[in-house]
Amino acid sequence: MSFITEDIDTNELANNAMSDKTLIKYIDTNRDWLQEQATDYYQKILTSIDPEASLSITFSNKK
Repeated sequence: MSFITEDIDTNELANNAMSDKTLIKYIDTNRDWLQEQATDYYQKILTSIDPEASLSITFSNKK
């Protein structure tokens, strides 16, 4: 049936579903988790290139 249904842009759908105010609230609520995930992501990239590498990240507290 997918050949007769319209293609849905899920990114656009998500962006339209979350207002700026809602997005800011989500980020504020999940800031620690998001920072943990970002640190883990970049650490894995860095150590895949050089297993001995270390990473130091400083997050801005700007809103």
